[in-house]
Amino acid sequence: MDTQKQILVPVDFSSASKVALDQAAELAGQINAVVDILHVWDLPASARDNDVIELQGLPSTVADAVRHYAKDTLAAFTKKAQDSGITVRSARAVPGTGYETIVEEAKRGGYDLIVIGTHGRKNLSRAILGSVAERVVRYAHCPVLVARSRLETTATDHSG
Repeated sequence: MDTQKQILVPVDFSSASKVALDQAAELAGQINAVVDILHVWDLPASARDNDVIELQGLPSTVADAVRHYAKDTLAAFTKKAQDSGITVRSARAVPGTGYETIVEEAKRGGYDLIVIGTHGRKNLSRAILGSVAERVVRYAHCPVLVARSRLETTATDHSG
């Protein structure tokens, strides 16, 4: 008996993430796979000392604010995907460092495929893949499909 395949889709809520999720969903339908969404959030080094901030009038740590933002944004992103007909088995927002956490989660979950979006806009050395996507491709235990937004492939970024 064949076991159901598992596809992991790391997202950063960009248009490239949406393209990756669309491609994962299409592929999942063809091979009878399930799709799980993963968002990895990290804090800037300057905010890692648990500074207290005011969030809607309530004191909170920067980590709490980032965690809540990630969770809420992921819920909205997932709902929008589900409303468009994509079946998502699970969606999680976890703390960590981009590619390392993605690779660890993929291995721990026994995923058969990672579908990741890329911007490819950082600099010339990253013209083909974004730095996170490039590292996921390099270190993942399973195949990685890299999806790139059509809009972003034709747009010119002058931000450096």
